[in-house]
Amino acid sequence: MKKNDMLYIVATQYDNLGDLIINKCMVDEIAKHGTLYLDTKNVSAEFQEVLLDNANVKPLSSITDVSLKGKGALSIPFVSKLKFDFLFKSPGPFGGIKSFGEFLRYWVFYYIFSTMRAKGCKSYFLGIDFMIQSKYDSIMQKMFSGVIGGFFLRSKKNVAVLKSGGIKNVEYIPDFCFLMREKVKGLPGKKKVGISFRDLENAALNKNITDAVDLYVDFYLKKNYDVYFFYQVDRDFAFNKALFEKFKHLDNVYFREKSLKYNEIDFYQDMFSALSNRLHVLLLGQIYGTIPVGLLDSNAKTSKIHNIYETIGLSNLIFSSLNSADLGKIYDNKEAVAKEMERVNLEQYTLSTGIIKGLLTR
Repeated sequence: MKKNDMLYIVATQYDNLGDLIINKCMVDEIAKHGTLYLDTKNVSAEFQEVLLDNANVKPLSSITDVSLKGKGALSIPFVSKLKFDFLFKSPGPFGGIKSFGEFLRYWVFYYIFSTMRAKGCKSYFLGIDFMIQSKYDSIMQKMFSGVIGGFFLRSKKNVAVLKSGGIKNVEYIPDFCFLMREKVKGLPGKKKVGISFRDLENAALNKNITDAVDLYVDFYLKKNYDVYFFYQVDRDFAFNKALFEKFKHLDNVYFREKSLKYNEIDFYQDMFSALSNRLHVLLLGQIYGTIPVGLLDSNAKTSKIHNIYETIGLSNLIFSSLNSADLGKIYDNKEAVAKEMERVNLEQYTLSTGIIKGLLTR
């Protein structure tokens, strides 16, 4: 069987551990099926170090000085080294035009994918949320559907939205965080819980968070758990530090001063539960056997979490507001919850690996 030569455009947020994790998982899974070259122009050193830590993964700069980012994209038709069997981009949200810059970014990606297709390269959008927030999003999804092999979206609701718009080459694929299942393992006897939030920049929504945190801290301190406030997106520092301040005088309540890094994710190993509105706090914890408690609302930034947890059948762990009865029910049924989480984790892992293998070994 011919070995695949593949190209991956790294384009994501570089201060977000969750984005690093899903990129790393996607890169490693694809690289099982050939040599994967990463276009790492303007990518942080931390991201590059983690993503390139694989014998089958190489920087695009090792074979050409041309990057597909920026003006380099114009060189695609003329650079012989830019000849690949498959092309991918980073997973995560895509679309949702709100500015001219985002509109321009759409067209750059469309040019790249259509031009690479003309050179005989197959391409797929894997693990994305295709955001439909304007008529341009609807137009562009139809244009992209004509140049890529398919959209593989990380919630069934997003799949349904695209299908309702007439897109046929669209399927579901789990969030790539589930691929961490083969890399990590939780520990028994978990005696700490975690709290980590993004600032919703809305007084009423943030009041809902502080009310839930009050309940959560009180509930688990009474059960003799340590409580850790932490964050894994740099810009979340101030908000989580402010949440901690109310409890800093209490024994067994701690604040992790530094953002969690990729080589520190075993922090979740002995965590019993995590309260958050960050998708990859909830999912990464879940992979480690940490019971996720999602606190979500109408904010557009957290809607993807609703959709993903509905898709995987664990929406019973997602709340719009929290009360002691909710926490008590989860705690009293912790063995059954843990068993169901592991079933879901295995199911989603198996589905992801099977889809990627099917695409790359046809």
